[in-house]
Amino acid sequence: SICNGVRYLVYNKKKRLLNVVNKVMQNELSELERNLATDYWSGDYLLGEISEKYNMSRSAVYRTIAHIKSKLQTSLKYVLISDADALPQSANELMNFIKETQIEQQHKAN
Repeated sequence: SICNGVRYLVYNKKKRLLNVVNKVMQNELSELERNLATDYWSGDYLLGEISEKYNMSRSAVYRTIAHIKSKLQTSLKYVLISDADALPQSANELMNFIKETQIEQQHKAN
């Protein structure tokens, strides 16, 4: 069904993006940056709590988080652009994409 096709596309896009984010965090961030980012984005810690945990000033934590964001944006921007281009951008494009995919699957089955 069309709804299943849409769910499949969204799920795969999120899964691919999550895999890329994890690889970028492992390869582009230091251990301290990974830990700070995890604590910051988990929502479990306030900025003051993070600064205490890592014995850093609040402004140093804030600057480090800004630096991490910049690193992630730089590393992910081309993936996001290419991924967005690969997925349908409108309802008509989505319908055509699903239809073409179904036709391809039928041809493979025959």
